[in-house]
Amino acid sequence: MTSRERVLAALRHEQPDRTPRDFWAEPPTMQRLFAHVGHSYKDRLLDALDVDVRHLEAPAPVEREVAPGLFQNFWGERYVFNPTPWGPMREDAKGALADATDLAALEKFPWPSPDCLDRKGMTALIHSLGGRALYHSCGTIRPFIADLIACGVDVLDPIQPTGPEMQPESLKREFGDRLCFHGGIDMQNLLPKATPAAVTTGAQHYCDVLGQNGGYILGPAHLFQPDVPPENILALYQAR
Repeated sequence: MTSRERVLAALRHEQPDRTPRDFWAEPPTMQRLFAHVGHSYKDRLLDALDVDVRHLEAPAPVEREVAPGLFQNFWGERYVFNPTPWGPMREDAKGALADATDLAALEKFPWPSPDCLDRKGMTALIHSLGGRALYHSCGTIRPFIADLIACGVDVLDPIQPTGPEMQPESLKREFGDRLCFHGGIDMQNLLPKATPAAVTTGAQHYCDVLGQNGGYILGPAHLFQPDVPPENILALYQAR
């Protein structure tokens, strides 16, 4: 199968020749990984890992510096950039409304508008390909999954393994005939702390469970972080 055929088969809940793969990483993680593989060509790296998905990003409004070294984006998220051996890494700070005490503070906040993002190119291509809706939410969101399906969500991301409610067996059993899954490989313990062999085993478990009869795209439960050893990133893509 081609990558396109493989992904579309999985989204149709058909068994592909192997589990489709996706990849996303923080910029310093990419630099660490490039140093490990000996080049800095992203497409060459993704091809070597047999990654089936490529991302299109819509430009967001420019972040602004609201205090020395403290930045805020159009959502009101605030963060700093801490140094790492592989480049600056974004770390979240208290949000713009964290100290709000009354309704007036909420009313005064410059809430983002859908018009601040120009998605004509991101959506035109998706529609021309008969695209599917992928919904992103971290944490234990099991109580909301049925409602998301009713809203038309086709793919749920990132399946953060935060507790028993988000384990692959029960998710597949209850929702697997109506929903596809994306991600799921533990970023908090498995990827940064385990051996490469354990990472491959854990990833294979998700492929076997969520990928039975299609319906799963392999990937991490969050962007690869700089503390993940490059060997473990490579090991994840040994699963099939």
